[in-house]
Amino acid sequence: PHSQLVVVPKQINLDALSREPISNVVMENTHYVTYCPDFSQWPFEKWVAPRQQGTRFSDVIDSELPDLAEILHSATRSIEVAYHDPRFLHIHGATPFGYNYYISSGTNWFIRIIPRFIHRAGFELGTGLNVNVMDPATAAGYLKEVTEKSTTAPSVEVPGAPS
Repeated sequence: PHSQLVVVPKQINLDALSREPISNVVMENTHYVTYCPDFSQWPFEKWVAPRQQGTRFSDVIDSELPDLAEILHSATRSIEVAYHDPRFLHIHGATPFGYNYYISSGTNWFIRIIPRFIHRAGFELGTGLNVNVMDPATAAGYLKEVTEKSTTAPSVEVPGAPS
């Protein structure tokens, strides 16, 4: 896997969570919620946010880490299931599964998970506008179903995924 760590200057405001209510909830646990925001820029984009508002990422305490780990694992696993679902092959073609994520660590922090289902092309690159080919409510419904199945079954089979 490839990973990068980047410190973003304070002048860039990534705190979209405080400007938009949580909608299209996929999973919740004691401390966190995952959802597909109405303003998602990517197919199956998912955000993880603390249930308690007004906190920073640095405020996460040790007793909350198992909930964070559980919800992050579930979030990425359900996206991988969607990626390998033949119904969505037309979105990404045959490119390998991957995703990027970042932590917006200011007040009302969140983790934004951006699956690599598509590549930006001329319109997006030329205008700076994003076109999401997947309705976030539809994506959330699908991911919620996958998540619920995985919590009731011993394991979730990912078609086409390496074992």
